[in-house]
Amino acid sequence: MITNSVFAAADLVIAELGPPRNGNPAWLNVILGGQTRLAPVVSVALGGSGLYAIFLDGLLVYIGVFVGPALNLRGGSVLRTRWVRHVGTMTMRGQRVSLRANVRSLLAGVGSQPLAALAAAFANPAAALHTPQGMEMAARKVRFAASNWATFSGPIGKTLDRIQFGYLRLGPEDVAGFAKKALLSGRLGAVEKTLVERFRPPLNTAHNPCPLPVTAGVEEVLTAMTEELAKALAGTATAPVSVEETDPADHVLDELPANTLTLADELAAVVGRTAGLILYYTHGGNEIRLGPDTGTRRHERPYLVLRVKKRGGSFRAYSTLPVDEACTLGFKASERHDGTMECTFPVAPGEGVADRLLELCKRAARRA
Repeated sequence: MITNSVFAAADLVIAELGPPRNGNPAWLNVILGGQTRLAPVVSVALGGSGLYAIFLDGLLVYIGVFVGPALNLRGGSVLRTRWVRHVGTMTMRGQRVSLRANVRSLLAGVGSQPLAALAAAFANPAAALHTPQGMEMAARKVRFAASNWATFSGPIGKTLDRIQFGYLRLGPEDVAGFAKKALLSGRLGAVEKTLVERFRPPLNTAHNPCPLPVTAGVEEVLTAMTEELAKALAGTATAPVSVEETDPADHVLDELPANTLTLADELAAVVGRTAGLILYYTHGGNEIRLGPDTGTRRHERPYLVLRVKKRGGSFRAYSTLPVDEACTLGFKASERHDGTMECTFPVAPGEGVADRLLELCKRAARRA
């Protein structure tokens, strides 16, 4: 059975101000994460596979797909893997925002703000916005944020008050018929494509820059989503169809169980509060990297690599810190000499783990 829920962003998303990353405009400084103290019934409602919609001031701006990890299609968290990151990009305020190459033509010759500041940073090859950090922005998202800049540039809490999320979550009987994640992704992607063509949300891909989006409210959109999803589940289409672009972070976050996603959130937050460090992803990779926020050299030798295990969705860590120092931080480290990394150890979610990983990176930085 499909369940239909609507959430206020202010109830789910945590926002705080931090230092902007190297070379970025000062207003790319909001650290975003998912609320951890949610009622169990809400946490359950945010997991599993389904379709979602994002509304600003009660009007549709985006339609998307979320599919749980391959090992548990009813797991994961649409809040942590999708909605938190959407808030960062649609407002163009997320500290971890990066830009895709197709933004170049949009920024060319622009003299007005905020695009002028963004163009100056984009022209700097050392700026952090060239590094994928989980909040990639295509040109349409930049255009949308700029058109709403009079309010988006203000207090982030006021912006969160204007955002709602709608989620159509598939029931166990709906998911049971799909043996592989790709088959379910294909079915949901086909529905997404149909809905995007119908409503033309301004943050989706297919229609930009025209025609204009259809003005549609929460009830109308969720009713249409429910109808289209029910028809698709009764059909036979299995080709992986989706209008959603892939962010390098998707390869990592989409395969993590809820508790490991919480650790990833906590780690992003503690790194976000720390000047001189950056958390980033690699294209086509299955790992999170932490290293120096030093522009064009940041990819050369990260202090820490967290690689997703193929089974279970936990992390295996690799660090430039020697084994004995990693052990003093409570990690069960062993030697790993490959010319880059000095040690390796398993990482499981738990209280204080993100802080210990941060301290490991700080020690590695002092040795670099």
